[in-house]
Amino acid sequence: MKLVLKFSVDQILAISYLLNKVYELPFNSFGEEQKIAISIGVVLADKFETKKRELKKKLSLINRNNKIQLTLKYHEAWALKNICINQISWSESEFEKLNIQSTIHLIDQAK
Repeated sequence: MKLVLKFSVDQILAISYLLNKVYELPFNSFGEEQKIAISIGVVLADKFETKKRELKKKLSLINRNNKIQLTLKYHEAWALKNICINQISWSESEFEKLNIQSTIHLIDQAK
C-alpha cells in the first residue's frame, strides 16, 4: 500500500534536516520498534535529501509555492510520522516545527 503525499518546499527542507539527525542516534541503545523506525528513517533521509538537492538545483521564486508529490510506502509514512512526533524538538526554529507539525497532519489525513 502506498500513500501519495504533496509536500511544500519548506516541509521537504525541514523533514530532510530532521531525518539527517537520525544518523546521529545511538542505534544499539533502542528497543526493537525504535530500531525499525530508525532503519526506515535512514532510507527516508536518503529519499528526502535527494529530493532536497533536486529542488535546490531547479528552485525559483515562481515554483516556490508548488507542492511536491512524493509516494511513500505505508511503513515509510508510519516511520516518518513517528520520527516527526518523537523528534520535533530537534528543530531549530519555530518555522521548522510548524512544517514538521503540518507534515504530521498531512500524513494523518492521507491514512
